[in-house]
Amino acid sequence: MLDFDKLVAIAFDERPGELEPQDDLWKAVFSLDKWHFILRKTDGHIHPYVAEAQQIEPGTYWLYAFTEAERCTQFEKLTGLTNPVKTGVAMEVPVNDALIPWVESFSQYDVKGIYFNADTRGFYAPLHNLARIKEHLDSQ
Repeated sequence: MLDFDKLVAIAFDERPGELEPQDDLWKAVFSLDKWHFILRKTDGHIHPYVAEAQQIEPGTYWLYAFTEAERCTQFEKLTGLTNPVKTGVAMEVPVNDALIPWVESFSQYDVKGIYFNADTRGFYAPLHNLARIKEHLDSQ
């Protein structure tokens, strides 16, 4: 299993400003079979959890994603959020060619970016950068 806490520590604490550790982090993200999201229900529609991310940029809203289902559940419990579907599983979205366009579609709701692993020291990217990150990684 990938250790995302270690990858984040290397990218932002041990080797800040270097591109290679950040590439390693995002390669790991895109190598996952699926990304995990907390389910929310608004006006009868189920969608992933979006919230203001004060620690990133106050006044902006971010899609909260997790690299493992356990992290998602942990964050849900820590924050008092409840799963409206009551299945015991988070929303799982496969990592495939449809993922980035789906995530980018949230920009129409003024979502600025995606914030991974907010249960610990997470990492993030603006929605408009996801495709660029993926293209950069694929070109290596």
